[in-house]
Amino acid sequence: MSERESLLNWGSLRQRIAGAFAGADRTAEKLLRGGIERWESEGRLETSQAAALRTQLSSGQAQDALRHLGVHILLSAPIPVPGLRNLARLIWTLVFAVRVQVRRLRHRTSGSDEGLSDIHTPLVMALSPFPIIGIFAYLAAPPLRSRLMLRLVMYQTARTLPFGCYKRLRLGNVLPPTIAPR
Repeated sequence: MSERESLLNWGSLRQRIAGAFAGADRTAEKLLRGGIERWESEGRLETSQAAALRTQLSSGQAQDALRHLGVHILLSAPIPVPGLRNLARLIWTLVFAVRVQVRRLRHRTSGSDEGLSDIHTPLVMALSPFPIIGIFAYLAAPPLRSRLMLRLVMYQTARTLPFGCYKRLRLGNVLPPTIAPR
């Protein structure tokens, strides 16, 4: 099959997209847990703080928010047109927010969807269309909202900047919490 035919094969495209979205929560969780482990090994987080962050990430609503955060990360990578990335994130968030509201109006809220209303907030929708900021809009959702979590994501993202910008700009002195005296 030629490259052109493979692009028009909607069945395989749908399977690839579904496969990518299936791993979305693992993508976001790996990003956050990796940062927690790094800060803990560097002595920038006390064991109790690290345990509290891990507990926060393990809650049911946080897992739902991590899945959507991961989808936002994945939606931002493959779309070559920046404006479409922003629109895709907004549509993703809007669809789930409307879905929750419709279920609420019909009084058919199931146990697993109850927490979604706390995730797809107007603040998350307002942040999602902005470039770069919109990728991490779900950090504004109540289950993930904390200064330490925001600093953790900024730290993990800054470490991937090209050309050694992380070291040149001395972001290691700004983003992680200060090392606790022992």
